[in-house]
Amino acid sequence: MKILYFLLFLIIISCKGEDRIESETYDRLSNEGLYRREYLKLHYTDSSVDYEIYVSKDNDTISNQYRKYKNGVLDSLNSVFYNLKITKTNKPNIYKGTITLYSKYKNLKLDENNQREFEFGYCIQTKDSIDIVYLNSKSETTFEFEFENYYNNKLQGVLYQLVQRDTIVNNEEMVNINTINILVDNDTITDNLFLKSYDLIKEKKFSFDKKAFKKINSN
Repeated sequence: MKILYFLLFLIIISCKGEDRIESETYDRLSNEGLYRREYLKLHYTDSSVDYEIYVSKDNDTISNQYRKYKNGVLDSLNSVFYNLKITKTNKPNIYKGTITLYSKYKNLKLDENNQREFEFGYCIQTKDSIDIVYLNSKSETTFEFEFENYYNNKLQGVLYQLVQRDTIVNNEEMVNINTINILVDNDTITDNLFLKSYDLIKEKKFSFDKKAFKKINSN
């Protein structure tokens, strides 16, 4: 009988230990710090490009948004980037955000021949869990939203845009398709959950043509 009580005592302690592990609270969006966001400026003969890159702990690099400049002036029609603004609300752990995607199709006139699908996915984090929210639009390129983060104002997300345009090439009706996938972060160090789910690591592996650099003659 004493052995039976002893076994029951061990089982109770074990169960309590498991409960503590399951209810352990920590910032799940800042757990590992897998990537570091940096900016790389490439200079060409008469222009420049600012690339946002994600660098892993193994120094693997993927490209994200980019801004092209012509004579020092931003060329938004040949760039792909987002503007993000986040402010604190009066509600505990709730933040308000506004995000806008800029690309050559931002001001596209939409009709039956020109269609757009725009989606923004982002994480919300309570004390002990993470959920993902998706916003969708077939006309706008700006979303206003609220998100919860129990620990800080960190935001992780992804922007997706699909543009389909009917066109005629060599007297044949065709559909021109353009897609954009870019990560959204507001912190330098990130574990952005959408990297793997959207398989962006292989798709956006960073590379550039060294010939595009402006050659500087040394005397």
